[in-house]
Amino acid sequence: MFPSFFDENMVSTIYEPRFDLIINEASKFKQLKENKNVKVALFIIDAQNSFTNPNGSLFVQGSVQDNINICKFIYNNINSITTCFASLDSHLPYQIFSPLWWLNTETKKHPTPFTLIFSNDIKSGKYIPLFEEKESLEYCEKLEQSGKKVLTIWPIHTMTGTIGQNINSSVYEAILFHSIVSKNQPVFLQKGSIPNTENYSVLSPEIKKEKHPNGKFNKEFYNELISYDKIYICGEASSHCVMETIIDIQKEINNDKHLLNKIYILEDCMSPVSSVKDNNGNIIVDFPLIANQALMQFKNSGMNLVKSTQKI
Repeated sequence: MFPSFFDENMVSTIYEPRFDLIINEASKFKQLKENKNVKVALFIIDAQNSFTNPNGSLFVQGSVQDNINICKFIYNNINSITTCFASLDSHLPYQIFSPLWWLNTETKKHPTPFTLIFSNDIKSGKYIPLFEEKESLEYCEKLEQSGKKVLTIWPIHTMTGTIGQNINSSVYEAILFHSIVSKNQPVFLQKGSIPNTENYSVLSPEIKKEKHPNGKFNKEFYNELISYDKIYICGEASSHCVMETIIDIQKEINNDKHLLNKIYILEDCMSPVSSVKDNNGNIIVDFPLIANQALMQFKNSGMNLVKSTQKI
């Protein structure tokens, strides 16, 4: 049974969460006696309006259904989930992946979204960084040397303080409902505000920035998360922030099969960014393929690939 206020048709819309209605209904909800010795974390990554609203600046195809499934998963497992964690991609106007950081010397304009910038493009003068010129070149070189994704220029998205940064209204209502029923505080984590690096993973930036307070691996949060007996992971996008977060967790686990088996990936609660194509329609970067390959690798390592319809 879902709460009376939950409406699938509203998941694709933006609205002010109905706090009084949720508090009233959650307060009357009869909490069942579940096994409290089993701690379960639900980790929702970047289920924000910029990614999951059809009018969002970086809308991920499939994300509306993902959010519906996330909401249903919370309501169907309301007595089993201990804590809801949710990350918030949080950006500023001038960051290295923003069009505003760069100038295309051929067009005399900022690069268009989904432009890929290689270190050779900077050396040849095709793209000029308008900030931190030396550091920008070094950043692209380090990305390429590490095998990380090539620097991608993204549409302006999840800007701090805007509607786009907010968590999807229906998902937030489900988190709030769970919090009141379980009497457990939800945990919200912001990431992505370091100007000169991308920050797909919730746990660390693409290239470490040792002098920045958020520029290293977030060991404190990792330790808190891994202390749970089961960790369910969902959100957007499976090709980027979800994937890179799981990769960070996998690296830190370091082949410990017991810890790997704690991870449950909700495959029907995440979708990839669409492929990047050239002007002729040829695929340059196949993000859906990258996401699928990563999911298979996670499964083969000992993590669990599950559907949201499977009970905890």
